[in-house]
Amino acid sequence: MSRPHTPLTSPDTPATPKRRAVVLESPFILEGPATDDGNTPRKRLKTGTSISTTLKLNARADIHDILVLNNPSLSKKRDVCVVSGMTDEMDVIEYSHVVARTTRPATLDKCEWCWGMDYYTLNLDTRKNLQSLRVNLHRFFDMPQTGWLWVPTDLDIMTRFENAYKVNTRKKPTELYEVEETKFSYYLVAAPQMSNRHISIYDPSLKSNDPVAFQRHFYPFTTLPKFEINVHPHFVIFNTGFKLEQIFGSGAVLAIATLSNYFNITGSLVYSLKSCYDVYRVWMSASPPEAFLHSENRHWEDLDAARRPAGTSSSGKSEAGGSRSAGRNTRNTNPGPLGGGGGSSTVDRETVPLGTDTPDDFVDTELVMPDDSISLLLGDDDESQSHQAREEEEEEDHEAFFRGVEKWAEDVCEAAEDGASDHDHDSSDSDTSSHNKTLIGNTPPSKCGELEDVTMTDVSLKIGLTETSHQPPIFHSFWDTY
Repeated sequence: MSRPHTPLTSPDTPATPKRRAVVLESPFILEGPATDDGNTPRKRLKTGTSISTTLKLNARADIHDILVLNNPSLSKKRDVCVVSGMTDEMDVIEYSHVVARTTRPATLDKCEWCWGMDYYTLNLDTRKNLQSLRVNLHRFFDMPQTGWLWVPTDLDIMTRFENAYKVNTRKKPTELYEVEETKFSYYLVAAPQMSNRHISIYDPSLKSNDPVAFQRHFYPFTTLPKFEINVHPHFVIFNTGFKLEQIFGSGAVLAIATLSNYFNITGSLVYSLKSCYDVYRVWMSASPPEAFLHSENRHWEDLDAARRPAGTSSSGKSEAGGSRSAGRNTRNTNPGPLGGGGGSSTVDRETVPLGTDTPDDFVDTELVMPDDSISLLLGDDDESQSHQAREEEEEEDHEAFFRGVEKWAEDVCEAAEDGASDHDHDSSDSDTSSHNKTLIGNTPPSKCGELEDVTMTDVSLKIGLTETSHQPPIFHSFWDTY
């Protein structure tokens, strides 16, 4: 029987400082030119890790608590788009970071300084920075110049942010709004490049196969309602300010009329939009002192090692076997792009008040999924990515194993062909004995066992050794047929 989803708040939880996850900021680069034999690498290069199951569960719980008020029939087990109201039964739903995980480290330094945080403690992998969207809306949200953005509807909050932040002023953003609040209101504003697009909103009181259950809204989307979501205002202000800078250029001085004409909007919405840009520019104008950038948190790996049991790595695995994912916890100092809207993204860090440790993204033990690592219950947020590293290790082991199987089978075929060319087709005891000896001499890999159906993920590799009195064995290769 399932239990209500509640974050783990045990007082015994170790006060491990939150850590930035790996930011992969380099563009996609192929492993290298093909080798002389023309073989291409059989593995895709990944540009980031997937969002952990724990984080999705926590974000889904927050989103459900908000949307269930207007849709009482909404299941807690369904992912739902915060804009369209469609569930994963109607369309593909993806989770999106508002502040991108690919945001460059120098920018995160400025955010931590302005937001009154300790160095290296901003966590972007938090439910407060995560939203769920339909695939098409997600793609447009990730387009900084031609997509759409959120604008806070609460002018009082925006006024507090403008008054609180001056150049190099430090202030916790959680002091500028009710941090206990679980939902915040925003309007959707789109760039003119979306003028030929429409957004459909689902009416949950009707069945999804009813044509009138979906209402279309067209650019500039002023007929859309305000949306209440779980994302906190400072994440939205950062994302919106960044997109405005991408559209109008770095250092641009934006007037109310400029924003109104470009986005085709009027009223208080324009003032809130301009406030987002002004506050963002103040944050990006900050110059964190060297003492802050070289604080003791910079050596968090050593601090964390002191808290781990002897002989284990940060992922909870034994160090004896080596760690293929050691680079995950190494900070990337390459400048890289500033980063767009969230995606598959990421590094996500939670903006907790200075000096506090709130285990926001832990999960109750009965909610652990099969692919999750038990370190999710014991470690801090970035340990939630350890199951992904484990999957990558298994993929590499699988690939090495199957390459060995293929090589062994090719040797068997070659030996059989050589034997067939040296002997006539009469089935004598000596021929059979010699032939079997040749096959047995090429022993398969130790993990192979009986070669019938070997499953690699969801693809079955079938190997058949077919033999007649007039033909040598034939090897049916996975690589030849798939």
